Amino acid sequence: MHVYSHVFDEFRMVGSEGTSIADEFVQSARWLEMPGCVFQRNDLVLGTEISTRRIIKAGFFVTVVLKRDGQGGPRHAAGRFRYADNTIVVMALREPTLCAGFAPKGAPRCARPAWPFR
Repeated sequence: MHVYSHVFDEFRMVGSEGTSIADEFVQSARWLEMPGCVFQRNDLVLGTEISTRRIIKAGFFVTVVLKRDGQGGPRHAAGRFRYADNTIVVMALREPTLCAGFAPKGAPRCARPAWPFR
């Protein structure tokens, strides 16, 4: 099973040229049997701005941002957020939710544990 299939029904990440850069991010994601979560560390240097579109499964999601700026969240809801240096974003989703985001090029420093509901 692909590690992202634990938390995403659909996942798309593209650079400013419209080409997929998802494979770069997948390499830093790991499924941890104990405590039953996907852990994603992001310390890649982005050579281009990125946009994402994904359907996130129901679950509990945390993003700890040490250095970064951007925006994201549920696509059609008031729950959109902007993130910057030293912020924490937490989402608890009861059902699969379409989300999208944007980040400029640069070197993000963040970590994301995700606990899918089964």
